[in-house]
Amino acid sequence: MLALLLAFRIYTLSVARNALTNSFINFDKLVYG
Repeated sequence: MLALLLAFRIYTLSVARNALTNSFINFDKLVYG
């Protein structure tokens, strides 16, 4: 049960980080063309 919670936590963190990275990349494209 604890391992499942930990895996879910890591998954959500990685998804959030990927979304953040993608938004930064899009922002760079917007600013620098």
